[in-house]
Amino acid sequence: MKIGYFTSIEGWGGSELYIRDLMLAVRQLGHEPVLFGLSGSRLMDEARALGISCVPWKEVEVLDKMDSGGNSQGVKPSDPWVIKSIALSILPRSLKTILGNVQEIFRLIQLFRRNVVDVMHVTVHGYEVAGVAAKVAGIPSVALFPISPVPGQVWWRRMLARLTARGYNRICISSRYSAREWCKELGFSDSRCEVVLNSVDVSRFRALTRTREVGSGPGFKVITVARLHPMKGLKYLIEAMHPFAGTGVTLDIVGDGDEAEELQALVQALALSPIVRFLGHSDKHIELLLDADCFVLPSVSHEGLPLALLDAMAVGLPVITSDYGPLPEVNLHQKTGLVVPARNSRDLSQAICWLVKNPNRAREMGEAGRRHVCAFDRKVMVGKFLEQYRLALGEQARVMSEA
Repeated sequence: MKIGYFTSIEGWGGSELYIRDLMLAVRQLGHEPVLFGLSGSRLMDEARALGISCVPWKEVEVLDKMDSGGNSQGVKPSDPWVIKSIALSILPRSLKTILGNVQEIFRLIQLFRRNVVDVMHVTVHGYEVAGVAAKVAGIPSVALFPISPVPGQVWWRRMLARLTARGYNRICISSRYSAREWCKELGFSDSRCEVVLNSVDVSRFRALTRTREVGSGPGFKVITVARLHPMKGLKYLIEAMHPFAGTGVTLDIVGDGDEAEELQALVQALALSPIVRFLGHSDKHIELLLDADCFVLPSVSHEGLPLALLDAMAVGLPVITSDYGPLPEVNLHQKTGLVVPARNSRDLSQAICWLVKNPNRAREMGEAGRRHVCAFDRKVMVGKFLEQYRLALGEQARVMSEA
């Protein structure tokens, strides 16, 4: 099969690694992946370097800073896009979004007709119209909803999601919790969706060796790998570190994002700079996990099934997560780690303290996690996606024959 992978995500994180690794996996099985992505994004650069065919459908948008006079630097006020922006600014946001989506649909239809694939895999991440365009272009499509529904969506965003979701032949969702929530959000029955769990390459992790035994000291290293975004609940983790000042317990935060300055200010306000480090994004986060004592992910909102959590379990770390959404599906309380109430710094602190005081149980939980994560092996995920692609092709063929 020639499989298109459509994404609208500009950044680089779990979702992008997911797409890259999936494309590599299907190519190893003899299929031809084609990335429909953003020109200038790291994902497209990596895909090209790996020899994957790429079709740019849009450039990464870089917004110029405004100068002291209120004008965008390097752009003349008479430029066409500025005039268009001023004209659009008087329209209601809902109408602008709908008009913009209609325009994008027509543009993507032409793009898909010029670059034909057998089936289109669309990562739906706040950009809903690719499935409609694929349907009009006559290409069967499979949607992946990588996160659970964003709470508090305005009515027209929810309506848009419901309408455009009907353009997909099949819908895949990354956790059982997310599947239940999306079925309610989109008005579908469970039979309309397939749960395809996120995965890790188990064989890769079996070859790795820990650089320190969990709970062996010196000190106790807590680590989190996450985008610095309110949905990850990192402020509660930072607050949970306050009782550990001067005890040898430290926290490394690996990742970057819009909440970086706010979180750094919180660390300063709590005088936690000696024990909390911000390491930024790192392509070597696995090595950092191998040198830690426990992994914490206190997410509070629209989480899918975090790859970083699976990575941490695959290297044998005991994990602490909140009880939000799909996290307890992965982290089994008192077996692979500890589950605490979301948005609760005190319980989070107590969970870290329990692991510090019980190193033998911490190691047992880490080993249990290493065994449990085998259920999330990448081969299973890839096989399920290929099955969904074939089902989408079969459904498209049936519809065309009936027409």
